[in-house]
Amino acid sequence: MPHRRAVRGKAGGYTFDDVIRDIKALNSSVLLLSQKMNYLVRNEKILGRNFIILNKKLKAVEHRKPSASALSGSSEELSAELKDLLDEIDERVKNHSLILSEVKSDFAKLGSVYAKQEDLKELKYIVEAINPLEFVTLEQVKDLMVGTKPFSKKALPIRTLGSDTSLKKALPKRKKTKKKK
Repeated sequence: MPHRRAVRGKAGGYTFDDVIRDIKALNSSVLLLSQKMNYLVRNEKILGRNFIILNKKLKAVEHRKPSASALSGSSEELSAELKDLLDEIDERVKNHSLILSEVKSDFAKLGSVYAKQEDLKELKYIVEAINPLEFVTLEQVKDLMVGTKPFSKKALPIRTLGSDTSLKKALPKRKKTKKKK
């Protein structure tokens, strides 16, 4: 933190509040530095442990490494063990591939049985465009033409299937209402 210059016109140069502020700033900086040093010490310990473990593993690998004379006897044992492990791994891979092919066939069956998202969107669009709930049934039209049933607000159709404008003119207009979200 840069030093502050003495303010002209004050007798002492710095006020007591300025000194306290500077001490607090320095204290927080020291605390931050000590925290970082603690992290460095902790990381150094972790790295040291890792180094010791890796060194032990390296020595174990060097001791396991067969010499040229012992290579012939131990290599047969190692190759037999490796062959058994490879056979086991191959068997597991075959089992997993069979399971995977079954899952793929199940997904293919599901894809052919059920509708896709695009198909559902298209059907939704068609249903919303037609809106079958707004059409008049044949019985309602006959009753309206004959005049046997009086008009009721619940039974009023919104639009008709045909292009008959006389029926549309006979019906009162529907009030627009705002939809709640």
